[in-house]
Amino acid sequence: LRDWVRAHDHVGLARWLPPGVAVVASLTPCKEKELVVCDPHYTAASGDEASARLESFASALFLALQTLRDGLGVRCFNVAVYHPPIGDPTAADGHPSWDCLLARIVDRGSPDSPAVDIAAFELLLAPVVASDPFAVIRAVDDKMASQ
Repeated sequence: LRDWVRAHDHVGLARWLPPGVAVVASLTPCKEKELVVCDPHYTAASGDEASARLESFASALFLALQTLRDGLGVRCFNVAVYHPPIGDPTAADGHPSWDCLLARIVDRGSPDSPAVDIAAFELLLAPVVASDPFAVIRAVDDKMASQ
């Protein structure tokens, strides 16, 4: 995940909030206007630092949701939040099984539309995505500037 975030940062699709939480407009979204919020170093923190990082993550997630709603006109969305396992996050091979805090948010389309918001083509072959990730990250910039 760290390399994925770094690659998106390199092409201008990641925005950072202190102390190191990224809001990323995905180059390979699974649905329209996908935003990913992640703290790639969450498990390295403990005590007050972990609490601060969790608060920053929550603020970044709220910023991403506000961006989709206010900046991009999204009215229906899905959010999935992944948290590292409680206790020892080490897998049997000695490597961390999951070592970051992550949220994925996608646009589900208009709730007024009679069509379904996901099709078999998207599930079985390839996602159908028309949104430009650079336009999505510009909306994040606009929301950050207005706060």
